[in-house]
Amino acid sequence: MKNLRKKITAAAFIFTLLLVSAAPPASALAAQADTGVLNGILAAYAQKNLPSDWETLVLALNGKELPKDYLKNLEDTVKRKKGTFALTTDYARIVLIYRASGRSPANIAGYDFAARLYNAKSLTKQGGNGAIWALIALSGDMRIPAGAKWQTTTLCQEVLKYQKSDGGFALTAKSASETDLTAMAIVALSPYQADAVVSKALESALSFLLAQQKKDGFATNDAVTCESTAQAVMALCALGKSPADSAYQKNGKTLPQQLDAFRVSATAYEHTAKGGANTVATQQAALALTALARYEAAQGPVTVYVKTPTAKLK
Repeated sequence: MKNLRKKITAAAFIFTLLLVSAAPPASALAAQADTGVLNGILAAYAQKNLPSDWETLVLALNGKELPKDYLKNLEDTVKRKKGTFALTTDYARIVLIYRASGRSPANIAGYDFAARLYNAKSLTKQGGNGAIWALIALSGDMRIPAGAKWQTTTLCQEVLKYQKSDGGFALTAKSASETDLTAMAIVALSPYQADAVVSKALESALSFLLAQQKKDGFATNDAVTCESTAQAVMALCALGKSPADSAYQKNGKTLPQQLDAFRVSATAYEHTAKGGANTVATQQAALALTALARYEAAQGPVTVYVKTPTAKLK
Protein backbone atom coordinates (compact mmCIF):
# COMPACT_ATOMS: atom_id res chain seq x y z
CA MET A 1 0.00 0.00 0.00
CA LYS A 2 2.85 2.37 0.89
CA ASN A 3 4.50 1.67 -2.44
CA LEU A 4 1.23 2.36 -4.24
CA ARG A 5 0.87 5.70 -2.41
CA LYS A 6 4.44 6.64 -3.34
CA LYS A 7 3.74 5.82 -6.99
CA ILE A 8 0.54 7.90 -6.98
CA THR A 9 2.33 10.82 -5.28
CA ALA A 10 5.20 10.64 -7.75
CA ALA A 11 2.80 10.50 -10.68
CA ALA A 12 0.89 13.51 -9.38
CA PHE A 13 4.13 15.44 -8.93
CA ILE A 14 5.25 14.67 -12.49
CA PHE A 15 1.79 15.63 -13.84
CA THR A 16 2.00 18.96 -11.98
CA LEU A 17 5.44 19.64 -13.46
CA LEU A 18 4.09 18.92 -16.93
CA LEU A 19 1.22 21.33 -16.39
CA VAL A 20 3.56 24.06 -15.19
CA SER A 21 6.02 23.57 -18.04
CA ALA A 22 3.18 23.50 -20.60
CA ALA A 23 1.64 26.74 -19.37
CA PRO A 24 2.73 29.83 -21.31
CA PRO A 25 4.68 32.46 -19.34
CA ALA A 26 2.83 35.46 -17.96
CA SER A 27 4.41 37.76 -20.57
CA ALA A 28 3.11 35.55 -23.37
CA LEU A 29 -0.39 35.52 -21.87
CA ALA A 30 -0.30 39.31 -21.59
CA ALA A 31 0.83 39.57 -25.21
CA GLN A 32 -2.05 37.33 -26.28
CA ALA A 33 -4.49 39.56 -24.41
CA ASP A 34 -3.04 42.70 -26.00
CA THR A 35 -3.28 41.09 -29.44
CA GLY A 36 -6.93 40.25 -28.81
CA VAL A 37 -7.70 43.86 -27.96
CA LEU A 38 -5.77 45.11 -30.99
CA ASN A 39 -7.64 42.73 -33.29
CA GLY A 40 -10.93 44.07 -31.96
CA ILE A 41 -9.88 47.66 -32.69
CA LEU A 42 -8.69 46.68 -36.18
CA ALA A 43 -12.04 45.05 -36.91
CA ALA A 44 -13.85 48.20 -35.77
CA TYR A 45 -11.65 50.43 -37.94
CA ALA A 46 -12.06 48.13 -40.96
CA GLN A 47 -15.84 48.54 -40.80
CA LYS A 48 -15.61 52.29 -41.32
CA ASN A 49 -16.06 53.64 -44.83
CA LEU A 50 -13.85 56.64 -44.10
CA PRO A 51 -11.57 55.99 -41.14
CA SER A 52 -9.31 58.83 -40.04
CA ASP A 53 -5.70 59.05 -41.21
CA TRP A 54 -4.45 57.62 -37.92
CA GLU A 55 -6.99 54.80 -37.94
CA THR A 56 -5.99 54.01 -41.52
CA LEU A 57 -2.32 54.00 -40.52
CA VAL A 58 -3.06 51.49 -37.75
CA LEU A 59 -4.79 49.24 -40.31
CA ALA A 60 -1.87 49.54 -42.74
CA LEU A 61 0.76 48.86 -40.08
CA ASN A 62 -1.05 45.64 -39.23
CA GLY A 63 -1.20 44.45 -42.83
CA LYS A 64 -4.87 45.22 -43.37
CA GLU A 65 -6.26 46.40 -46.70
CA LEU A 66 -7.06 50.09 -46.83
CA PRO A 67 -10.71 51.02 -47.40
CA LYS A 68 -11.18 52.00 -51.06
CA ASP A 69 -13.28 55.00 -50.10
CA TYR A 70 -10.42 56.29 -47.96
CA LEU A 71 -7.88 56.13 -50.80
CA LYS A 72 -10.28 57.75 -53.27
CA ASN A 73 -11.14 60.50 -50.81
CA LEU A 74 -7.45 61.14 -50.05
CA GLU A 75 -6.46 61.29 -53.72
CA ASP A 76 -9.38 63.61 -54.47
CA THR A 77 -8.21 65.87 -51.63
CA VAL A 78 -4.63 65.82 -52.94
CA LYS A 79 -5.83 66.80 -56.42
CA ARG A 80 -8.05 69.55 -55.06
CA LYS A 81 -5.17 70.96 -53.03
CA LYS A 82 -2.78 70.45 -55.96
CA GLY A 83 -0.49 68.43 -53.73
CA THR A 84 0.02 71.29 -51.29
CA PHE A 85 -0.69 70.89 -47.57
CA ALA A 86 -0.09 73.38 -44.79
CA LEU A 87 1.99 71.27 -42.41
CA THR A 88 5.00 68.98 -42.54
CA THR A 89 3.11 66.51 -40.37
CA ASP A 90 0.37 66.29 -43.02
CA TYR A 91 2.90 65.06 -45.58
CA ALA A 92 4.61 62.77 -43.07
CA ARG A 93 1.36 61.13 -42.00
CA ILE A 94 0.32 60.39 -45.59
CA VAL A 95 3.81 59.14 -46.51
CA LEU A 96 3.69 56.71 -43.58
CA ILE A 97 0.26 55.42 -44.61
CA TYR A 98 1.41 54.77 -48.16
CA ARG A 99 4.66 53.15 -47.07
CA ALA A 100 2.93 50.93 -44.51
CA SER A 101 0.43 49.74 -47.11
CA GLY A 102 3.15 48.91 -49.64
CA ARG A 103 2.37 51.88 -51.87
CA SER A 104 4.82 54.48 -53.14
CA PRO A 105 4.52 57.96 -51.62
CA ALA A 106 6.40 59.24 -54.68
CA ASN A 107 3.18 59.18 -56.68
CA ILE A 108 0.03 60.15 -54.81
CA ALA A 109 -2.45 61.41 -57.37
CA GLY A 110 0.55 62.51 -59.43
CA TYR A 111 2.42 64.27 -56.61
CA ASP A 112 5.65 63.16 -54.90
CA PHE A 113 4.95 63.45 -51.16
CA ALA A 114 8.34 62.05 -50.16
CA ALA A 115 10.03 64.88 -52.09
CA ARG A 116 7.77 67.37 -50.37
CA LEU A 117 9.33 66.20 -47.12
CA TYR A 118 13.00 65.94 -47.99
CA ASN A 119 12.87 69.25 -49.90
CA ALA A 120 10.58 71.01 -47.43
CA LYS A 121 11.30 74.73 -47.06
CA SER A 122 9.02 75.17 -44.06
CA LEU A 123 9.91 72.00 -42.14
CA THR A 124 10.78 74.02 -39.03
CA LYS A 125 7.41 75.82 -39.08
CA GLN A 126 6.08 73.28 -36.55
CA GLY A 127 9.18 73.38 -34.38
CA GLY A 128 10.42 70.06 -33.10
CA ASN A 129 7.24 68.29 -34.17
CA GLY A 130 7.89 68.85 -37.88
CA ALA A 131 11.48 67.62 -37.78
CA ILE A 132 10.56 64.57 -35.69
CA TRP A 133 7.82 63.39 -38.03
CA ALA A 134 9.83 64.09 -41.17
CA LEU A 135 12.65 61.92 -39.78
CA ILE A 136 10.22 59.12 -38.89
CA ALA A 137 8.56 59.23 -42.32
CA LEU A 138 11.86 59.25 -44.24
CA SER A 139 13.67 56.59 -42.21
CA GLY A 140 14.44 53.05 -43.26
CA ASP A 141 14.68 52.10 -46.92
CA MET A 142 13.35 55.42 -48.18
CA ARG A 143 15.66 56.73 -50.90
CA ILE A 144 16.61 60.38 -50.44
CA PRO A 145 18.48 61.95 -53.40
CA ALA A 146 21.97 63.29 -52.67
CA GLY A 147 20.94 66.83 -53.57
CA ALA A 148 17.88 66.92 -51.29
CA LYS A 149 17.55 69.74 -48.80
CA TRP A 150 17.14 67.28 -45.93
CA GLN A 151 19.04 64.05 -45.29
CA THR A 152 18.67 61.83 -42.22
CA THR A 153 21.84 63.41 -40.79
CA THR A 154 20.51 66.96 -41.06
CA LEU A 155 17.09 65.87 -39.82
CA CYS A 156 18.68 64.29 -36.74
CA GLN A 157 20.62 67.48 -36.14
CA GLU A 158 17.41 69.50 -36.46
CA VAL A 159 15.58 67.23 -33.99
CA LEU A 160 18.44 67.48 -31.50
CA LYS A 161 18.13 71.28 -31.48
CA TYR A 162 14.96 70.85 -29.44
CA GLN A 163 16.51 68.76 -26.66
CA LYS A 164 16.63 70.58 -23.33
CA SER A 165 19.16 70.41 -20.51
CA ASP A 166 16.84 68.02 -18.61
CA GLY A 167 17.07 65.52 -21.49
CA GLY A 168 13.53 66.04 -22.70
CA PHE A 169 12.41 67.48 -26.02
CA ALA A 170 10.33 70.61 -26.50
CA LEU A 171 8.15 72.00 -29.26
CA THR A 172 10.13 75.24 -29.53
CA ALA A 173 13.48 76.57 -28.37
CA LYS A 174 11.78 78.55 -25.61
CA SER A 175 9.23 75.99 -24.38
CA ALA A 176 9.68 73.31 -21.73
CA SER A 177 10.23 69.60 -22.31
CA GLU A 178 7.11 67.54 -23.02
CA THR A 179 6.48 63.86 -22.31
CA ASP A 180 4.82 62.99 -25.62
CA LEU A 181 7.28 64.93 -27.75
CA THR A 182 10.22 63.32 -25.95
CA ALA A 183 8.81 59.85 -26.61
CA MET A 184 8.26 60.75 -30.28
CA ALA A 185 11.81 62.07 -30.55
CA ILE A 186 13.11 58.79 -29.12
CA VAL A 187 11.18 56.86 -31.78
CA ALA A 188 12.53 59.15 -34.51
CA LEU A 189 16.15 58.95 -33.36
CA SER A 190 16.22 55.30 -32.28
CA PRO A 191 17.21 53.80 -35.68
CA TYR A 192 20.41 55.89 -35.52
CA GLN A 193 21.50 55.06 -31.97
CA ALA A 194 24.78 53.59 -33.28
CA ASP A 195 25.87 57.21 -33.74
CA ALA A 196 27.61 58.42 -30.56
CA VAL A 197 25.90 61.81 -30.46
CA VAL A 198 22.45 60.31 -31.01
CA SER A 199 23.11 57.57 -28.46
CA LYS A 200 24.01 60.09 -25.77
CA ALA A 201 20.92 62.16 -26.59
CA LEU A 202 18.71 59.08 -26.37
CA GLU A 203 20.13 58.15 -22.99
CA SER A 204 19.25 61.58 -21.59
CA ALA A 205 15.85 61.53 -23.26
CA LEU A 206 14.99 58.15 -21.75
CA SER A 207 15.95 59.38 -18.26
CA PHE A 208 13.61 62.35 -18.66
CA LEU A 209 10.82 60.18 -20.02
CA LEU A 210 10.96 57.62 -17.22
CA ALA A 211 10.84 60.42 -14.65
CA GLN A 212 7.35 61.23 -15.96
CA GLN A 213 5.95 57.82 -15.01
CA LYS A 214 3.47 57.90 -12.14
CA LYS A 215 1.70 55.06 -10.36
CA ASP A 216 -1.08 55.00 -12.98
CA GLY A 217 0.86 55.79 -16.15
CA PHE A 218 2.85 58.58 -17.80
CA ALA A 219 1.97 62.19 -17.18
CA THR A 220 1.98 65.39 -19.20
CA ASN A 221 1.81 68.53 -17.03
CA ASP A 222 0.99 66.29 -14.04
CA ALA A 223 -2.03 64.77 -15.82
CA VAL A 224 -1.68 61.02 -16.37
CA THR A 225 -3.00 60.22 -19.84
CA CYS A 226 -3.49 57.26 -22.12
CA GLU A 227 -1.66 59.05 -24.93
CA SER A 228 1.48 59.74 -22.89
CA THR A 229 1.48 56.15 -21.62
CA ALA A 230 1.08 54.84 -25.16
CA GLN A 231 3.91 57.05 -26.43
CA ALA A 232 6.18 55.71 -23.68
CA VAL A 233 5.40 52.14 -24.77
CA MET A 234 6.37 52.97 -28.36
CA ALA A 235 9.57 54.69 -27.22
CA LEU A 236 10.74 51.71 -25.18
CA CYS A 237 9.98 49.30 -28.02
CA ALA A 238 11.98 51.51 -30.38
CA LEU A 239 14.97 51.25 -28.03
CA GLY A 240 14.63 47.47 -27.80
CA LYS A 241 13.48 47.56 -24.19
CA SER A 242 10.51 45.49 -23.06
CA PRO A 243 7.72 47.71 -21.66
CA ALA A 244 6.68 44.72 -19.54
CA ASP A 245 10.05 44.64 -17.76
CA SER A 246 9.96 45.01 -13.99
CA ALA A 247 12.12 48.14 -14.32
CA TYR A 248 9.04 49.97 -15.59
CA GLN A 249 6.58 48.69 -13.01
CA LYS A 250 4.73 51.15 -10.81
CA ASN A 251 2.28 50.34 -8.06
CA GLY A 252 2.55 46.64 -8.93
CA LYS A 253 1.55 47.21 -12.57
CA THR A 254 3.64 46.78 -15.69
CA LEU A 255 3.56 49.52 -18.31
CA PRO A 256 1.24 47.52 -20.63
CA GLN A 257 -1.08 47.00 -17.65
CA GLN A 258 -1.05 50.73 -16.98
CA LEU A 259 -2.05 51.30 -20.60
CA ASP A 260 -4.81 48.71 -20.39
CA ALA A 261 -6.25 50.48 -17.34
CA PHE A 262 -7.38 53.25 -19.72
CA ARG A 263 -9.47 50.79 -21.72
CA VAL A 264 -13.19 51.35 -21.19
CA SER A 265 -14.55 48.72 -23.59
CA ALA A 266 -13.34 46.00 -25.92
CA THR A 267 -12.36 48.58 -28.53
CA ALA A 268 -12.06 51.97 -26.81
CA TYR A 269 -9.70 53.83 -24.48
CA GLU A 270 -10.15 57.00 -22.46
CA HIS A 271 -7.89 60.06 -22.39
CA THR A 272 -7.78 60.28 -18.59
CA ALA A 273 -9.26 58.15 -15.81
CA LYS A 274 -13.07 58.24 -15.82
CA GLY A 275 -13.04 60.49 -18.87
CA GLY A 276 -14.97 58.17 -21.17
CA ALA A 277 -14.10 56.74 -24.57
CA ASN A 278 -11.86 59.00 -26.62
CA THR A 279 -10.98 58.67 -30.31
CA VAL A 280 -7.42 60.00 -30.09
CA ALA A 281 -6.63 57.94 -26.99
CA THR A 282 -7.86 54.79 -28.76
CA GLN A 283 -5.74 55.55 -31.83
CA GLN A 284 -2.61 56.05 -29.72
CA ALA A 285 -3.31 52.91 -27.70
CA ALA A 286 -3.74 50.93 -30.94
CA LEU A 287 -0.33 52.14 -32.14
CA ALA A 288 1.22 51.14 -28.81
CA LEU A 289 -0.39 47.68 -29.03
CA THR A 290 1.02 47.37 -32.55
CA ALA A 291 4.47 48.23 -31.22
CA LEU A 292 4.09 45.65 -28.44
CA ALA A 293 3.09 42.95 -30.93
CA ARG A 294 6.09 43.75 -33.12
CA TYR A 295 8.43 43.79 -30.14
CA GLU A 296 7.11 40.45 -28.93
CA ALA A 297 7.80 38.97 -32.36
CA ALA A 298 11.23 40.56 -32.83
CA GLN A 299 12.51 40.63 -29.23
CA GLY A 300 14.55 43.66 -30.26
CA PRO A 301 14.26 47.29 -31.36
CA VAL A 302 11.11 47.99 -33.37
CA THR A 303 9.99 51.33 -34.73
CA VAL A 304 6.25 50.98 -34.98
CA TYR A 305 5.85 53.27 -38.01
CA VAL A 306 8.60 51.82 -40.22
CA LYS A 307 10.05 48.32 -40.11
CA THR A 308 13.64 49.47 -39.60
CA PRO A 309 15.33 48.54 -36.31
CA THR A 310 18.68 50.18 -37.16
CA ALA A 311 20.02 52.43 -39.89
CA LYS A 312 23.02 54.55 -40.82
CA LEU A 313 22.88 58.31 -41.03
CA LYS A 314 23.18 59.68 -44.55
